[in-house]
Amino acid sequence: MLTVSNDAAGVARLLDAGGLACPGCRGRLARWGFARQRTVFGPGRCSWTARPRRSRCTGCKVTHVLEPSSHRVSNAARQPPSGRLQRSSSC
Repeated sequence: MLTVSNDAAGVARLLDAGGLACPGCRGRLARWGFARQRTVFGPGRCSWTARPRRSRCTGCKVTHVLEPSSHRVSNAARQPPSGRLQRSSSC
């Protein structure tokens, strides 16, 4: 999983222009659809669903999920909630 900018259009432009490199072989990353939908938990147990872009290296053929930096939360916030999930008023 690679952390990228929160600007989805900017990341798409970088992929199209060959501006993102594979962390394994430094080959060019290209669009490869989207990763599975996931629930992201933030501060105060706010949650939202996201479907991040997936890319594939043109060199080594490995795929990578391009995770927006806003989705990188602490390990404590990634734990599944106990009981019912309630939306915080600050979401």
